[in-house]
Amino acid sequence: MKRILLIPAAALAGLLGAAAAAAPAMASNGNGPVTHVVTDIQNAQDTTSGTATSVNDPRFGPVWAYDNITKQFTVTQTGTGTYRVDLQVHGSFDSFSDPNTGLPYNTGLDVTGSVSGVNTYFLNATHTPDPAAVPGQEPDNTGTGAILDQLFHGTETADPAHPESGNLWVFKYQAGGNVMIQRYDTAPSTWGDVVGH
Repeated sequence: MKRILLIPAAALAGLLGAAAAAAPAMASNGNGPVTHVVTDIQNAQDTTSGTATSVNDPRFGPVWAYDNITKQFTVTQTGTGTYRVDLQVHGSFDSFSDPNTGLPYNTGLDVTGSVSGVNTYFLNATHTPDPAAVPGQEPDNTGTGAILDQLFHGTETADPAHPESGNLWVFKYQAGGNVMIQRYDTAPSTWGDVVGH
């Protein structure tokens, strides 16, 4: 039996706001310059820990949908060679398998809808952010790591003072009246599900 989580708009705004609270606000804290970068990606693999599918990303797990998205990076210099990168994602998803069945095989699901999300990275880098190195349209399925490599010319490493770097994600999926919230700090069984219209 599928778990469906219907969330009123006001409550949903509170959930996404909680992600921003878990990772500090997406604005300069006055430590240094702020850089903004925006790029588009088509056919980005969308992964989940909630099920297995016929497609598997070796780093991020089972793929259940393909996204056409815009990624907006806000980079704040927090010290000499240290940066905070806040990511916002907006776009659409096209699913081929239900992401939350827990079953070890595809469960066909042909649903399209909207996706939005946030994540935060804390990095050390010897090269300052170079927005000109990030194209406005990335090749299909370009991941965030590859974009950060472009932005910092491959000199970035995770800041050991922030082990949470890259693991502060909250994503909202909506198809018709059904909403799924994937959060870094909750079990997949609480995420809800996206089902047909």
